[in-house]
Amino acid sequence: TGVFSIRDVATAYWTFDDDSTVDVLFPAAGQITLDGSATANTTTTGVLNLDVTSLTANSRAATIAAINTATVGNTSYALDNQWSSTAVVTGTAQTAYGIYNTASKTGADTSVAATTLYGTYSSASNTGSTDAGSKNTYAGYFSATGDASGTATAYGLYSDVSGADSNYGLFVGNTGTSIDIRLQNAEAIHNDTNDTITFEDDDGTDYLTIAAGVLNCVDCIDFDDIADS
Repeated sequence: TGVFSIRDVATAYWTFDDDSTVDVLFPAAGQITLDGSATANTTTTGVLNLDVTSLTANSRAATIAAINTATVGNTSYALDNQWSSTAVVTGTAQTAYGIYNTASKTGADTSVAATTLYGTYSSASNTGSTDAGSKNTYAGYFSATGDASGTATAYGLYSDVSGADSNYGLFVGNTGTSIDIRLQNAEAIHNDTNDTITFEDDDGTDYLTIAAGVLNCVDCIDFDDIADS
């Protein structure tokens, strides 16, 4: 029992408490390195494997909190995840995941309270600036580059939903005046008014509006006028 510490003079960098916790204090250049590369790893459960069971509310298997204190703009990452391969594949199908997330629940619930699962939940907030410079904020950014060799298909976003009373392949819930979908040449589609879908030109001009069965079009051909002439 008791506390065991690894110290440098008076500073305890590793502290092993008698409640089964380990506290690590890092100096400015301190880090923990797990080397599973110098010798090819043969495990299939992960070089770092966390198995956690908990009934505690708000429990977490892992938490990362990265705080950037720079007063001059820089680039930083809370989590930098990279998968790569330069090997020449000579046979057998290959599948790779940069990040693989699953959220699965199969219990036969009797509660009438709502149950909500997120496979991936991403949020980005960029507010409070007093400068008028450009501020771009992406909750999700996807880029896919395919290979033209063979039969290749690249998807920026692929959605497959089923099984619920209501299934949405894409649900856009913007609020206020906004662009719901921006197309590659700056044309846009928005739904700022209920029961109305508007197509917008690249200069911001609404040129086609569909509202409750009424079609309003700017610079469209009126075939009724042509028939009457």
